[in-house]
Amino acid sequence: GPMGLLPLKVTHTTLCWGSTKLRTDVRKSMQVKNTADKRLVIRLGIQGPGFQLVGTDSSTITLQAMECRSVVINFCPTVCGAAIGALSFYAPPGAHNSNQPGLEIPLYGYGGS
Repeated sequence: GPMGLLPLKVTHTTLCWGSTKLRTDVRKSMQVKNTADKRLVIRLGIQGPGFQLVGTDSSTITLQAMECRSVVINFCPTVCGAAIGALSFYAPPGAHNSNQPGLEIPLYGYGGS
């Protein structure tokens, strides 16, 4: 399908925080759904200044068939100005395409006073 490598349905194609006071935590969440009829193991990656995954002990999550899961991202800017990052979903380690993000969600924030 159009989602590319992973059978994932997501509620947001981007996440935007707008202006956020420095050293203030602001959390946003999105839902991901495994649309396949079998178990899916995916790796999560996050990049960008001030962005952090919340509540996942490891970078790998397992979704049962048709299971929905919340992914929570925290933005805590430490410098003024625009912060651009990405939340990436990868195939599990060892898959032939595991180094290519199957899906990337751009993250936008702004650190302000």
